[in-house]
Amino acid sequence: MPGRLTAPASLDERSLDRLLEQLDGAAGGDGLVVDLEGVEFVDPYGMVGLLEVGHVLAGRGQKPGLRLPRSGDVLRYLARMGFFRHSEAIFQDTPAPPLPGAPFGRSEGSDVLLEITRIQDSQDIHAIIGRVKQRAHTILATHLRYDERAIHGFIVSLSEVCQNIVEHSEASGYVGIQKYFYQRRLGANVVKIAVMDLGVGIRASLAPRLAARFGSAGGDRGAGAQGGGGPGLGS
Repeated sequence: MPGRLTAPASLDERSLDRLLEQLDGAAGGDGLVVDLEGVEFVDPYGMVGLLEVGHVLAGRGQKPGLRLPRSGDVLRYLARMGFFRHSEAIFQDTPAPPLPGAPFGRSEGSDVLLEITRIQDSQDIHAIIGRVKQRAHTILATHLRYDERAIHGFIVSLSEVCQNIVEHSEASGYVGIQKYFYQRRLGANVVKIAVMDLGVGIRASLAPRLAARFGSAGGDRGAGAQGGGGPGLGS
């Protein structure tokens, strides 16, 4: 009987673990499906998480199918964020999304700073920073009241956290960024940055060098501090 991984209705940083917990129990073989039918909300973190779940399963020889959401709003948002450009290379027989209404392309008033983008080398990071710079002033200055210094700090932090994928993961990764207005939870505009990879991590990548100096690299956070880098994104 084919295996099925069922995504929660809201797919973001608070709920992605509910999908990841199903990985170990997923039956192998043909017919494995990641089921998004019930998804009613997804953000960039949920999207990059879905792509990485697909990579994990494909790495086990279980290239999965993808069952699309029933929600037209979610389908349009996935398309606008460029999710399907990446998913078609990971998931088998991914159907073209039946987008209701007009195409949901990016407009001049879009809150998207960066569509879902793959990071494989430093050239990708240069392209990412260039695209974010073009949109940052409109979104960060207008909606979050960032001044020039704060915008520069945002760009530098984004560059550093993306560079961690190239330097420390020994694999590729994904990034996506969007501005949201959280009326119920915060009553404020926020920018959500999702960066994810399946690599070896900072500790493993620095272990040979740090072991000679410190005897042990410790955990990822400790290794990042000892090696002069950091696994997180500055505020």
